[in-house]
Amino acid sequence: MIDLLIRDAMVVDGTGQAGFRADVAVEGQNIAAVGQLGAAESRETFSGAGLVVSPGFIDLHAHSDLALLKQPDHLPKIMQGVTTDAFSSCGLGFAPLTPGNKSAIKSLYAPIFGATEDMAWGWESIADFMDLLDGTTSVNSAYFAGHGPIRLAVMGTENRAPTAHELDLMAGMVGEAMDRGAVGMSCGLAYTPMIFSGHDELVALTREVAKRDGIFSIHMRSYGPEIEQAVEEAVAVCEESGVRLQISHYMVTGTLNFGRAEELLAWIDKAAERGVDVTFDAYPYTAGSTVVSMALPGWAQEGEPDQILARLQNPETRPRILTDMRADRYMDWNYSVIAAVKTSKNRHLEGVKVTDAATAAGKDVHEFVLDLLGDEDLEVAHTIHLGSEPDMRVIMRHPAHSFGSDGLHVEGKPHPRLYGCFPRVLGRYVREDGVLTLEQAIHKMTGHNAKRLGLTDRGVVEAGKAADLVVFDPDTIIDNATYDDPRRYPDGIRLVMVNGRLVVRDGEYSGEKPGRVLR
Repeated sequence: MIDLLIRDAMVVDGTGQAGFRADVAVEGQNIAAVGQLGAAESRETFSGAGLVVSPGFIDLHAHSDLALLKQPDHLPKIMQGVTTDAFSSCGLGFAPLTPGNKSAIKSLYAPIFGATEDMAWGWESIADFMDLLDGTTSVNSAYFAGHGPIRLAVMGTENRAPTAHELDLMAGMVGEAMDRGAVGMSCGLAYTPMIFSGHDELVALTREVAKRDGIFSIHMRSYGPEIEQAVEEAVAVCEESGVRLQISHYMVTGTLNFGRAEELLAWIDKAAERGVDVTFDAYPYTAGSTVVSMALPGWAQEGEPDQILARLQNPETRPRILTDMRADRYMDWNYSVIAAVKTSKNRHLEGVKVTDAATAAGKDVHEFVLDLLGDEDLEVAHTIHLGSEPDMRVIMRHPAHSFGSDGLHVEGKPHPRLYGCFPRVLGRYVREDGVLTLEQAIHKMTGHNAKRLGLTDRGVVEAGKAADLVVFDPDTIIDNATYDDPRRYPDGIRLVMVNGRLVVRDGEYSGEKPGRVLR
């Protein structure tokens, strides 16, 4: 007697091969059998007629660190079929937590991850943090050692190269994280303090990852006019250290780059031809989202938030900041919409285009941005509509591409990718527009991502693998989250199973929290 039998479904198994009609049996935490199981008996049977069974979706680029602690049901993800979140991405992590970095982490990173005043910061090591999540959430977790908290712990926010001793300390932290179960290391070269890191530092740290066959996930230094140099930098680090490379949210951004998709892909192909193990992820939206303070010139981002805020008002540094911002060929504020602010006095600006808000305030847009950052203690997020739909479609067809949401759990109006990324692929780019086949899309969400993360026990529908499964209606699955109304769950998801337990049944959350930390 097996636990659950899904009868007569179209199985799209995550390998990329053609879908096939079959039954899927689940016993305990694993898939017991896949095939024509006419004689099988089960405690519960579910008709899969007209439905697709696939592996649970694996979000290769998540920012769920604090969200999983605050709301372990994790509804934005589990309701769209995500069964594993891989984080901390872009180097923006929350462990290790030390006396040397706790204040900076709480002020620099916590606001854009939905931290609250009453939140308990009861961990120290990366292993401590992972232990808090194990068996307490609706989804599985795969953990990246974040470069940001590691550098903050050793060097603070200083704009300089590390000493040999400091480099050894950071490398030791990366190695320890990998030994305790991290799947790799992430880095964000546009964020404090990683923006101050150079080639030698990155090589030394990623060597520790390479020794353990982990993956290096990188938010590159630029996605604007200098994107080619940014790719060259990332590839050069990996060629020297031997680490496997995962470029985060790789896409054409900024009108100056429109039409360059084939060029971007050619750089990846050339690196692969030289032996670099390189892949990339991207979400199926033309808008991105991040903190507004990233638009400040790099030199102005040095130090703790109070030091950055002081520069915004200092009569010597403010004019220099404005000059550098106005010279930025990439950032066009006409495409920026305020997504979240800290205080209630500016809550009315959420969902408002930055240039419209500046006009209403009677200010130059750059002056307005600095004043808003000052009013909100830098805690402002925005959505930036600087992508190209034709280029995005070209990029998502490439075999080295896979899907990750990059969803930020901000208050206000989060980017709709947090609630709709994966159903959007299946509804719009598979069923409606035919950009990908169903098999290609599922592979880019499951088997491909499992392999990159080194998860050998899931990501495909196969006997003996973990029973992380999604059952959906291919004719109705679609995202409902929009930029104006982002907190909406998708249609078409019927069942979601994590480690053999039903977490979503008939589109409703069951209350189960069987998620594990995958080490």
